[in-house]
Amino acid sequence: MFIPQISQGTSAASNRLAILGGAGGSGRALTAAAVAQGLDVIVLDLEASLARHPVIDDVDAYAVDATDEQSVEQAFAAIGERWDGLDGFVNLCGFMHPYEMADAIPISTFDEIVTGNLRSVAIGGQAAMPLLRRGEGASLVHAAS
Repeated sequence: MFIPQISQGTSAASNRLAILGGAGGSGRALTAAAVAQGLDVIVLDLEASLARHPVIDDVDAYAVDATDEQSVEQAFAAIGERWDGLDGFVNLCGFMHPYEMADAIPISTFDEIVTGNLRSVAIGGQAAMPLLRRGEGASLVHAAS
């Protein structure tokens, strides 16, 4: 995996990447590729996900609930104490639920799925923007699967 936009920064400070959902399969692959290319990476994910899949060496991690504004804002405040800006933010956060027929999914479960997959995009993006504005040619990427 090659990450061209971020890896071509003009200074050491231009290689700062935060990955929300970084403990999942895609997140772990992206984290490893980014670190291999010399980027500084911080992973944000659920505490349980980080416990199941600890981050690799040289990567910091913050436990967050991406559906909780305060949790995400606190994590980005901590990132802001470490770095004065972000050059990239990748949101790989996603909510999974066992397969059910559409007419069998309780509305409460549907609401959890929407919150986990859509609301988290807004929460993560809004929390990241102040640091991205201070980054060097910053990029924000939201992915869904």
